[in-house]
Amino acid sequence: MSKQLLRTSLRSLLDRVTPDEVARQSVVVTETLKQLVLQKSKDMGRPLNVGCYMGMDHQAEVQTLDLLKWLFGCTEAISQVYLPRCTTTSVTGQVSLRPDRSNHPHLVFLQVSNWSDIVAMKPAGKYKLREPPMPPMTQSSSLIPPHMDLMVVPGVGFAPDTGARIGWGAGYYDDFFQRYLLRHPHLPYLVGVCLKEQITNDIHCEPHDQQMDCLVVGDGSLTPFNVVE
Repeated sequence: MSKQLLRTSLRSLLDRVTPDEVARQSVVVTETLKQLVLQKSKDMGRPLNVGCYMGMDHQAEVQTLDLLKWLFGCTEAISQVYLPRCTTTSVTGQVSLRPDRSNHPHLVFLQVSNWSDIVAMKPAGKYKLREPPMPPMTQSSSLIPPHMDLMVVPGVGFAPDTGARIGWGAGYYDDFFQRYLLRHPHLPYLVGVCLKEQITNDIHCEPHDQQMDCLVVGDGSLTPFNVVE
């Protein structure tokens, strides 16, 4: 099955998931993620820098507000929290990683200092996302991918046996992973999160596709795929 057809099929399934079911599974994922984050912090012997995302209100996907509230309150395990913002290379001045396009959409992950900053965010833009504000261009260094120990990654679908991921098709996360590796020796520990309806065995990876290190599903399952030293 092509990626386009797979996305269409998964979206059809997600359209039938009720808000109550999304909320229920999101609670399960959140509780599982809390334990994972605490264990990772213990293993590393220090608080973590964590990247997360803000769930879309109109989309059936794992919601992260409860997780984010917990992250800001868990100071013994969390050092910094980063959230994504959609932008373009013409705005940030960063190089386009697509030779055929001089102006390319991409993600920047920006530090968010406290829970009140999250509460203040309102849906805006093409995708109706809640995003941290763009810093002044005099602080352009803050747009460079920051060091993160663990990153919570959304997607349209995930493979339960390999951690393969299929996104919404814009390539934002694939692009960010490439940019991250230009600045850091290895990626963060990538934790894919999804509703049980987003599990599929039909994902065929391409060379640029990044598999997850771990998958947390709304049925309560947690599956690690790679051992990270």
